[in-house]
Parts: sequence; structure tokens; C-alpha cells
Amino acid sequence: MTMKRPATIAAVLLALAACKSSTTPDRRSGEDTFDANSLSSYSKYSDGGYSWAIDGGTLIGTGPANQAVLTRVTVQTADGWVETVSSRADDGGLILRFQDQAHYYLLAFRDDASPSPRGTENLAVYHHVGFEYRQLWVKNVDFARGTPHTIRFEAAGANLRVYFDGVQQVDLTPSPLINDPAPFTGSGGLGVRYYGDDASWITRFDTFRWHTAG
Repeated sequence: MTMKRPATIAAVLLALAACKSSTTPDRRSGEDTFDANSLSSYSKYSDGGYSWAIDGGTLIGTGPANQAVLTRVTVQTADGWVETVSSRADDGGLILRFQDQAHYYLLAFRDDASPSPRGTENLAVYHHVGFEYRQLWVKNVDFARGTPHTIRFEAAGANLRVYFDGVQQVDLTPSPLINDPAPFTGSGGLGVRYYGDDASWITRFDTFRWHTAG
């Protein structure tokens, strides 16, 4: 009896270790619920002004701001996705393959109550190259202000994909044929973005998630 106890204890310890390992978070994935002030975990960029704040578990971007960008510190990937939940977006966005503040892919998202014509251009993909924002795709969806919606932007090899509330909206292959003269498939940063003409322009990010492939 006493000779079997060490083996039994060892078996229990191995089982516990296995359980702990199986629940270890994937280090390629991350989430910011903005329950604390995490702005130091991001690098800030802008073409002119920004006002970022975290309040009540929400990241808030308030105008005036010209293409204000936050990229997650130390996270770089060629392939992967970024996702947010938003209930108000005068002109929000998700960023992939960020090289510098003049070179990145942007998925802009705007709710139905955003200033014209954005209220009918709820989702739009751009390649920011130098001084240009090359629009590659745009779509009108049902994006009621005050209702949380989930928006995801994904890069996979030569393709870019957009999801709205879990439904794929487009699968793009950037090329000169769709207004992208210099497609980029290399590694870069990831993050969020907003734009606003004045203080009435507000975008809310209730959560921010990301996943890097490979």
C-alpha cells in the first residue's frame, strides 16, 4: 500500500500539469478589454492630432484627429487578424501590416449615424501609401448606432478579408486592378485608428483582440 502511494501522487501531479498546460493562453493571441489604462501598451501615430482615452472599460477616440493610430507595442505579423466591438463609430478603423504612419492597410468602419457619406460607406478597405489613401473596396451594411457590432480585419498571404458580426463581407487580393499599385504582404504592426473633424466625432472600442499566424 505504502509503495503505491508515490506512484499515485505522481499520477495526480502529472494530470494536474496536463490540465494547466491545456488551459495556457495562446501567446499568438491577445485581448485588451480596457478595464485598466493600457495606453502605454500602444505606440501613437497621427497625421494631425489625437485624443485617446480609456473610460469605463472602453477605448474612446475623440476628434479633432487626422488618422490617429494606435499600434500594439512589440506585436508584428504578416498574417493574422484584428477585431473590435464597437457601438459608436463616426469613423473608426482597424490596422494591419503597419510599417510606419504612411504605410499600412486600413479597414475603416462607420455606423449609420456617422457624417455623410460615411453612414452609407460603413466598411471600406484602404492602402495608405505615402500621402494617398487608396480605396480598394467599400460596402454599406446595417450598422445601427448604440448597438454593439463585431468587426474583424484579416490578412492571409495575398488576401485581405473583412468580417462583420461574424459574416465574411469580402475576400480581396490587392493589386493595381483594384487601385493598389504596390501590394504589401510583409510583416508589420497591428492596431486601431479613428478620424474626426471636431469634438462631435467619437469612436468607441469596447474591446480589441488580435491573432498572429505563424
